[in-house]
Amino acid sequence: MKSLLLTLSAFMLFLHPVEQTTETKNEVHFSIPKFFWSVEGTFHNIEASAHFDPEHLDQSTISGKVYITSIDTENKTRDGHLQGEDWLNSETYSTIGIKSTSFQKVSELEYSGIFEITIKDVTQTDTIPFTVDRAINPTLVAADFSLQLTDYGVGSGKGADWVVGDQVDISVSLLNQPH
Repeated sequence: MKSLLLTLSAFMLFLHPVEQTTETKNEVHFSIPKFFWSVEGTFHNIEASAHFDPEHLDQSTISGKVYITSIDTENKTRDGHLQGEDWLNSETYSTIGIKSTSFQKVSELEYSGIFEITIKDVTQTDTIPFTVDRAINPTLVAADFSLQLTDYGVGSGKGADWVVGDQVDISVSLLNQPH
């Protein structure tokens, strides 16, 4: 559950325009291992802003946040537990945030970004690979990455640590739709 929130936070950085102002279809999905299956989920309430220009990476920025209360695993009891004090503590920490600090071109369509990710009161710096495909319309920005929950104080020292895995796999996609 904690991993899901971390994943969503990291993906929200990809939620807004690439080189232009657009309306977007933002998606942040996560998967957390649990016993013999995985817990899958989505964040529905996402705010982000971005200016990503492959020709001017030093001037590009991506930032955003997901609202913890918008977590959806298709199980209201589980959603409430993830929002609770033992996990993401949505009453004290309403959002998970992400902010870019730099970008690097890896190949024609692949980039890597350094991001500050804040979950609860912990901020960590992580490198997140992503792709930008301008050959399709609308432009697709996508990222798949993993975070460790305990790095952010999520699930640390809780009795359910052995039930829910420490790693959360995150998938973020952004479709730019010109006005």
